[in-house]
Amino acid sequence: ISKVFTKNTQGNVTISDLAGNTAKRYYKVSNIDKTAPVVNEVVYSPEVLTNTDVVVTMKLSEKVKEIEGWTLSENGLELSKTFTENTNGNIEIFDLAGNKVVAEYNVKNIDKEAPKPHSTTYSPKTLTNGDVKVTIRVNEELKPVEGWELSEDKKAISKVFTKNTQGN
Repeated sequence: ISKVFTKNTQGNVTISDLAGNTAKRYYKVSNIDKTAPVVNEVVYSPEVLTNTDVVVTMKLSEKVKEIEGWTLSENGLELSKTFTENTNGNIEIFDLAGNKVVAEYNVKNIDKEAPKPHSTTYSPKTLTNGDVKVTIRVNEELKPVEGWELSEDKKAISKVFTKNTQGN
């Protein structure tokens, strides 16, 4: 005899031969999984703006199959991939039973280009026996530079020089 089960269950079945002899047989079905894995968290490392690569890690609710181009952790619960540039996309993740979830990633914190100076201004421009303020404007926000004043929009630095100098 046979029976198809659509969900995990257990029980006893009584079987009889043609002479009327009976026997009970215990059964337990525990290998049915119709639930897709859940992406509990998508982690970006580092999370802040960086000039390095970013590792995206998908943390999952159950063990999953390997995906080409991604690294599966030893415990089977995390998928990771290193990205060298900003990108976004979707990946199809399958658990060991073949249930699928589509996960989205969005790497947007990689900046490997140096700031590009737009202009350098000197005030005053003419020969002077006083101080000269130098302002350098760039195409993106800057971090503070020691000894220089950062503009409100963070796209310029300035410094007042009291004597002729070169460098910083």
